[in-house]
Amino acid sequence: MRVRLFTVIIGVLVACIMMHEAVSATFADKIRGNGTVTLTGWAKLRGELMIYQDRESMDHNAKFPHCISGVFRNQAGMKLSEYDGRLVTITGMLYKYSDLPDEQRPVLPRKILANSVVPNFCFGTNVLLIETIKLTPDSHTAKTQ
Repeated sequence: MRVRLFTVIIGVLVACIMMHEAVSATFADKIRGNGTVTLTGWAKLRGELMIYQDRESMDHNAKFPHCISGVFRNQAGMKLSEYDGRLVTITGMLYKYSDLPDEQRPVLPRKILANSVVPNFCFGTNVLLIETIKLTPDSHTAKTQ
């Protein structure tokens, strides 16, 4: 009886780990691709919105591929603090970070996307030009798509 219970518990744990890996792979695959993407993840505001695949990745400041840096067109002056630390769903266009033009100030070279500075704190090969963002309900329990 104990052996059977132990086997069931081990099976459930393995299934949970595999499910988590599948979710992670989906997020990573999306942000490594190109074109328009829709992501659900946890947002952290640090001069850009960093979108994390899950709360744990955000809490540990994980980098790409668990995180992607994103900006809005003409982001300066936008009030984005309501999204900081919250679960959001975003739609945007992926751009290769290395292909972005440099800012015209020679003091500190920075990349520009749609008139917004992209610090790329996630250190990803791709960054995101965010077109839409919305808070996702039940942000205290949901993980990611």
